[in-house]
Amino acid sequence: SIPLKVQLIILMACIAITSCATKKEQITPIVGADLDAYGCKASAGQTWSKLKQTCIQVFNVGTRLNPIDTKNTDTILSAFVVISDNTSQLELFLPYEKDSFILNKNSSDHIYTFDKYAYNTLEGILYINHVKTYSK
Repeated sequence: SIPLKVQLIILMACIAITSCATKKEQITPIVGADLDAYGCKASAGQTWSKLKQTCIQVFNVGTRLNPIDTKNTDTILSAFVVISDNTSQLELFLPYEKDSFILNKNSSDHIYTFDKYAYNTLEGILYINHVKTYSK
């Protein structure tokens, strides 16, 4: 018969080996390895601009628009607009939308529209369904 002390050592060794064998390998994510389909790094605040045809940081390139109707307890999620170099179009980035929208300049020199969106560059106001929603 095997002494109790030896049995305990063998039992502990089996438990240790079993726990090592069943432990799943942990994968450490690589910082900056979060490229999207366009090669933009979300961790660096980059997003694809349809207008500029490159990755941009909208908070550095665009004009920030804050919501008009907010409460003191609300988290402020800004919208951003980026105007094309020739000022004929504007790209609108909204906080709850996956994709941006391209707005075209109307006959007026300061109004850009698309669907339910209208941005007035003189006022610095974005209208959604004719309602003032965001402003500079």
